[in-house]
Amino acid sequence: MKKFELHITWEDWIFIIFIAVIFSSLISALIYESLNLSLIDGIINGAILGFCLALFSFSFITINNKFILPRIKSPFVWWIVSAFFSFMAGMTGFFLAFIINRAFDLVIPDKVIERIEFFAIISGILNYIVGLLIYLFVNMKSKKTRT
Repeated sequence: MKKFELHITWEDWIFIIFIAVIFSSLISALIYESLNLSLIDGIINGAILGFCLALFSFSFITINNKFILPRIKSPFVWWIVSAFFSFMAGMTGFFLAFIINRAFDLVIPDKVIERIEFFAIISGILNYIVGLLIYLFVNMKSKKTRT
């Protein structure tokens, strides 16, 4: 299944982390502003979330590429395993960001605290969708550089 393996360079990872932090910060700032909460807390919470999502995505993709992908023979199974890993990276990243934000006493909206499992699942789904887009983008880039 080497043809499915995602070859992400260090430069790509730095770009992905940067985009994740900026994207999460802006979304979080929008949410915090709409709830009349501190814009600075929103930006900081978003930056922490973006970094945690990128960190776990990097970790799970590396594990997938090195240890699991070489053992999978079916493209269908590979897609399922990759989706699961991406989803779990999103959920785990969300929970870690939540723990970090709580440890630093940053303001977290009450709805997030009340329904943390729901928000973790949504983060997992969104992480999968963004991961799929990144996979398609990096895969196109790899094909283009090979030709």
